[in-house]
Amino acid sequence: MRALVLVGPLLLAACTEGEPIGLSVLGNGSHTPDAVTLTVLATDADGLNAPTDVAVNPRNPSQLWVTNMADNSIVRVTDGVAEHFYSMGSDHFLASPSSLAFSDFGNFATAQDTDEVTQSMTPADFMGPTLWDDSDMFDAGHSGHLDMLHNSPNGGGIAWESANVYWVVDGANESLTRYDFGLDHGYGGSDHSDGIIHRYAEGLIHHDKGTPNHVDMLDGVLYVANGAAISRFDPNTATRSGSIGPNYDGAEMAGFAGGNTETFAHGALDPVLDEDGVPTVDSLALTQPSGLEIHDGLMWVTDRATGIVFALTLDGELVDWLPTGRPDALGGLDIDPVTGDVYVVDQVAHELIRIAAQ
Repeated sequence: MRALVLVGPLLLAACTEGEPIGLSVLGNGSHTPDAVTLTVLATDADGLNAPTDVAVNPRNPSQLWVTNMADNSIVRVTDGVAEHFYSMGSDHFLASPSSLAFSDFGNFATAQDTDEVTQSMTPADFMGPTLWDDSDMFDAGHSGHLDMLHNSPNGGGIAWESANVYWVVDGANESLTRYDFGLDHGYGGSDHSDGIIHRYAEGLIHHDKGTPNHVDMLDGVLYVANGAAISRFDPNTATRSGSIGPNYDGAEMAGFAGGNTETFAHGALDPVLDEDGVPTVDSLALTQPSGLEIHDGLMWVTDRATGIVFALTLDGELVDWLPTGRPDALGGLDIDPVTGDVYVVDQVAHELIRIAAQ
């Protein structure tokens, strides 16, 4: 007999006979795609080109925004209808985007995973997060951007904190960098001098260029896909240590040393696979976490190497997992705030997928 517990829109099925707990959207502990409904919502025919991340617009949950790394673009899917936005005016503002994160009020920011020259008048490391909004002004380029700051080439993931403040997985500096855009400069502007850039956990965060490793924030604590593990970092425990650079923006910039960092939910790099290529339960482990989202008290993670979607507690304990049959492909994910469905991108098949309970 199963006891069913409602967790937000999700059903958590706890077996009384010793079987593992399961989530309805991941198949109630069955660990097979046959136990859920997998639907492809968009493909390369809709403009997907090595998609790296997906985010539900909190002001319009029927709207999904997807970043494309291969052609510096965004696809917006609204009630099944896809719109493709290429960078207009310059690729600099959306160069190899790895991720995006929405605020609660319609602004969102993207992290760019490149360390190459994106415009002739600036150096290769002149790169960082870009601020946008969900209005009709959005064009994925210069005239539609609200702000941009420039101290994180090879950005692997991004998370919203509050107001116009975002955290970036800073691959160039192997850190977590906090970007406060302050008051945006308006569409197509260039005054970045009110920005505040603070770098934390330098040397502790791993990023492979071209492979998103996402980050999320809850109650002031950051959770980040970090190599073969998940790391938890509390920036409130760090102390200011001095200035950092290069300061291309005329902004306030500083480094912060120390801080409580805990690495967990890690395991064998070479788990035992069964005949279908799925890790056996007793050797199941995160191998290459990529997508990461905290929702309703659970941490949702995609493992790029194995193609598994995990649901974990915030202490890294396994709640449920689903093999998608898509190894070496999965990127970012998000959770539908109304239905509890899981949205995930496949970088290799160029697809946006919805995972729903049957």
